[in-house]
Amino acid sequence: MEWNGVKVLVTGSAGFIGTHLCNKLAAEGAEVVGTRRPKRSTSNSSGRYKVVPLDLCKADDIEPVLSEYKPDVVYHLAGTVSSAQNPELTLPMFHDNLEATVYLLESLAEYGRARVVTVSTIEESFTGGIPQSPYGVAKQAARLYTDFFRLQRNLPLVQLRLHVAFGPGQQELKFIPYVINSYLDGEAPVLRTPTRSCDFIYIEDVISALLLAVGEDPSDGRVRDVGSGTSNSLVHVAAWIKSLLTTTQPEDSLHIPDRRATSLSFNSPANIEYSWDWQPTVPLEEGLKRTIEWCKVQRANRRLREPIYP
Repeated sequence: MEWNGVKVLVTGSAGFIGTHLCNKLAAEGAEVVGTRRPKRSTSNSSGRYKVVPLDLCKADDIEPVLSEYKPDVVYHLAGTVSSAQNPELTLPMFHDNLEATVYLLESLAEYGRARVVTVSTIEESFTGGIPQSPYGVAKQAARLYTDFFRLQRNLPLVQLRLHVAFGPGQQELKFIPYVINSYLDGEAPVLRTPTRSCDFIYIEDVISALLLAVGEDPSDGRVRDVGSGTSNSLVHVAAWIKSLLTTTQPEDSLHIPDRRATSLSFNSPANIEYSWDWQPTVPLEEGLKRTIEWCKVQRANRRLREPIYP
């Protein structure tokens, strides 16, 4: 798709994926407006796109944004992500991932002039089961509403199912940057669910999938997977990261506490169909190398900014 002059609205533009997507769209010539929660900074490091405050849980606040910026394409990435099986997260996940999505879709159905791309997650169950976290439940319900709006309100909408994205710019507490920085600190990373198997996908490939999705036919209702098609256990990926680092690592490289891990993904390569034109191009090892280098640069820059006292 030719993006030059296309008006694009991206919810969740402050997030890991949202930041990368906005920068890529702006570089392609799109007129990008990102949304962030009120009371958060509306600046962006690149200065290439506009950021506006928007509370998606306030239905009356959405229509004015659509009327002012008149997007041709809307990417809905906003939400709160956590796989924790904590009942206290039930209401926050409901508001941030389900209520906000329904309000946005209702406004977009009334607006009627934008193609829409939304994202689902592997925390959902796609085989009829019940998700094991409040986040998964909220996202699964949001997916059903999304399909409802596509069918009953004729919203031109494509859903992507993102597997585990990683790469430069990701929060340090996320698995891959956490493991990298633990080793760089000479410490053993703590893996609480070491046998969990995930399909890790590099951020560059995630963005290419999001761009391609706009041109997909929404009428078939398929949820299109964005992953490599290969799963690796967390303990295997941690060992892989260790092997790619040149610094001296602790002998006891992995501390794995005894814990019953129940938050395993519902999906596996055996029941995933990568049946659309998109294909990933960055192998896991290459993505890990790039992320390691980024982490090293960030650490070096942080040291340069630290005050030096006599």
